[in-house]
Amino acid sequence: TIPIQVYCNPVANFSAPAICFDDQPMQFNDTSIDGDGTVNTWIWNFGDPNNGTAAGQNPQYTFADCGIYNVQLSVTDNNTCTDDITIPVEIYCEPTAAFNYTPECVGQNTVFADNSSSDTTISSWQWDMGGTGTYQFGTSSTSQNPIFLYDSCGTYNVQLIIIDNNGCDDTIIQPVDVYCEPIALFEADPV
Repeated sequence: TIPIQVYCNPVANFSAPAICFDDQPMQFNDTSIDGDGTVNTWIWNFGDPNNGTAAGQNPQYTFADCGIYNVQLSVTDNNTCTDDITIPVEIYCEPTAAFNYTPECVGQNTVFADNSSSDTTISSWQWDMGGTGTYQFGTSSTSQNPIFLYDSCGTYNVQLIIIDNNGCDDTIIQPVDVYCEPIALFEADPV
């Protein structure tokens, strides 16, 4: 009778929280469980078109685009026992901030129209009107389509920051013209 050692395999596992595309690289955290041996080899396949791979316990990886990727982790312990797991991870697409407005003369309300887009719902708008004037909340607004009354003519750099339900954001700064009023004037010779 000869005793035979049968090793228990390790159990491959990892975590990678969903992130926004601009927040890359994505951090992968190995949470594998040792079997009878100690895991000492990690091989990652990130499942993207660039065939990205890595070795090491807790790598970082930058994906080429937003989307869902099937990431595979293969682990091997010092007894050469192996296990692998495939988990989908998500890179959220960034929203795109955009707006337009109707140029007005000083003393008339400038109406802003949000034209932003997102794969999910936009939950927050933060405007900086770029100049002095009157609005319900001063020179900034959290309204989707604010109205602002500039107190002098000129060109103002208006900033819009949007945040979507995934916590992803985008910023646009765009010049806004406020026209000066003409000055009526005439002369007449006495007769």
